[in-house]
Amino acid sequence: MKTLAIHAINGYQKYISPYKGFCCAHRVLHGLDSCSEYAKKTVAQNGVYNSIKKIRQRFAACRQANMLLMEEKKKSTKDHIRMGLYVMDRNCDMALRGCEIFNCCSFL
Repeated sequence: MKTLAIHAINGYQKYISPYKGFCCAHRVLHGLDSCSEYAKKTVAQNGVYNSIKKIRQRFAACRQANMLLMEEKKKSTKDHIRMGLYVMDRNCDMALRGCEIFNCCSFL
């Protein structure tokens, strides 16, 4: 079961994650492993069953990190729109609603 879970996470990291358009908010905010890498390491060390609680806690922390980043981005965007600074940043770190309007991921 552990090996299957690790292979599934590896598949996600190789074939899905690079193409989804955003990075793990927890990693962006804290500079640590992404949630998938954390899950893979936790499963490898503790097995699938013993890792479920830790992975759920990490996903909850990632949701909080995303909310913080979204609020920070909204504030930054409002400040920069008010100042008239529209600079494209193609290094999108998180999915933002409304990005497609400007065809970019953030304002500088």
